[in-house]
Amino acid sequence: MTAESHFHWWLAAEPLGDDVAWALTRVSGTEVPTGPVGGGLLTGLGGIKQLAESARPTGDGDPWSGPLTDPRREHELAVRLGEALLPTILRTALRGADVDQPDTLTIAVRGWLARVPWDCLAIDRSDVRLVEAARVLGGLPATLHVGRARLPDAEADGPAVRVVDPGPSTSGEDDGGRGGMWKMIYPEGRPPTWNANLAGDEHIVPAGGYGLTCAEFGDLLTAGRPARLMYFGHAVPGAEHAPAAAGLVLTDDAGDLKVFTAFRWLKDTDEFPAPPRVAVIGCGSDDSAAAEQSGLPIAAINAGAALVTATRWILPLDKGTGGGPTTALAVAVDEAHGGVDPVDALRAWQIERLYRWREHGELQDTPLLWASLVSYLAPARP
Repeated sequence: MTAESHFHWWLAAEPLGDDVAWALTRVSGTEVPTGPVGGGLLTGLGGIKQLAESARPTGDGDPWSGPLTDPRREHELAVRLGEALLPTILRTALRGADVDQPDTLTIAVRGWLARVPWDCLAIDRSDVRLVEAARVLGGLPATLHVGRARLPDAEADGPAVRVVDPGPSTSGEDDGGRGGMWKMIYPEGRPPTWNANLAGDEHIVPAGGYGLTCAEFGDLLTAGRPARLMYFGHAVPGAEHAPAAAGLVLTDDAGDLKVFTAFRWLKDTDEFPAPPRVAVIGCGSDDSAAAEQSGLPIAAINAGAALVTATRWILPLDKGTGGGPTTALAVAVDEAHGGVDPVDALRAWQIERLYRWREHGELQDTPLLWASLVSYLAPARP
């Protein structure tokens, strides 16, 4: 594909029981007219739904297991899901794409489709993956831009706010019966790899062994017009009937569990303004599975974010105390968000992991991690 023939595609898919309704639109491009390309109903996908759901961690058993951690099973999964969920017309259009000059594909989905590892899906049996053929983005509802509380601050150039492992050191009485699952990620202290991207007067909060309150979080966001926010910690999922109940795990004044909810972020945007770039790397921090997107990504965008990167499913904790693959994922997102084009930088990192996965099949390169990422673009609109 030449640079002049690049297209921006929009794929919308809606689960209807064991069927999936889909519509493909060419949003932009040259030489070929834009507009609707195709649509239809994919029927009898009950088995595909079960296959997709079996691929992601659920919190039960060993999180470092499953189809996405075994090269042979992952390849079979990628081919089967790609053939079932990517419309033939799209796979044909992307076949033969130039890795260095890709099309852009925005995928707008809900329900179980939001937990599909789209980036690692194969577009054909030659094992070309979607992330190689396109820049893959998440789709946002158009209504998001109506009455948006804060537009992105184009002049924000303050230091990055990095909130890493701000949860409580103990489970506390307010653990909600969760058995201490929101305790600190790094009980022995943050691994030094987190310091790799620090520049100038930048630092990481909270200080080792201490939590971060909602008030302190707000102070960080309102001081110095930060250019970006990196949150790496526990994320509490919302519910189908209350997606805005999703939140970031912080602490109260006593150091016990306190959830900063998407609902509060949606409501108090002046107290918690979002920088132009936001990364929320936690367990299932994406909100597109709900019937109505009103979780953490939407809250961040409503508060002023132009780019949000989140995760589609539960992330396994690193084994040991010195960091590991999940830490490397978060650090890679942090580095990408500090660059000129975060989407391209993240895609390059994902492709590098994919190549290593094909060559060695080591757990540190598993699609369980790199295919969990989803990024949303929401620049200011007139």
